[in-house]
Amino acid sequence: MTAILLLSCPDQKGLVASISNFISDNGGNILNLDEHVDSDENMFFIRVEWEIGGLKFGKDELSSQFQPLADQFNGKLNLLRKNQNSLFLYLSTITLCKKFCGDINLVNLTLKSQP
Repeated sequence: MTAILLLSCPDQKGLVASISNFISDNGGNILNLDEHVDSDENMFFIRVEWEIGGLKFGKDELSSQFQPLADQFNGKLNLLRKNQNSLFLYLSTITLCKKFCGDINLVNLTLKSQP
């Protein structure tokens, strides 16, 4: 089973290393990692998918275990298990994000096909 981490926070040194080390130190194996820095807004965005079969803590504890790391970087965190149906929308600026998603942490979208 895999999990997906979405994190946004002010850009700063050591973010990728800290997140990668946390996952590795707790028995996870990173499968995919995408990151982006919006230099105009000084914001960092990352999406990490990793195997959670070897975790040192329960799957239900993912958010509570990651939250201190997110807090350390003044970040907004979202963790999902891969089997959830999800749409990840990455927008390049905070202004676009607020325009399309509002000023909120988590956004649930229902997609409807258009004729």
